Amino acid sequence: MSLITLECRQMAPPEPMVAVLEALNNLAPEDQVLMIHRHNPVHLLPILAARGFAYQVKEKGENQIEVLIWRP
Repeated sequence: MSLITLECRQMAPPEPMVAVLEALNNLAPEDQVLMIHRHNPVHLLPILAARGFAYQVKEKGENQIEVLIWRP
């Protein structure tokens, strides 16, 4: 299993979403993507669900949200 970490806090929209979706296109079945962002990526979450990915959102601080994404 491999964890791909994407630091997106300094990216402007839509760069974080594009980076995550590109990483997911190449994701091996057992791999996971960890997105680190400034706020909850509300526009990305329905796309993940529609594509069959599971995710967990954790607030790590005032300006840090972590989204762990994987294939169920």
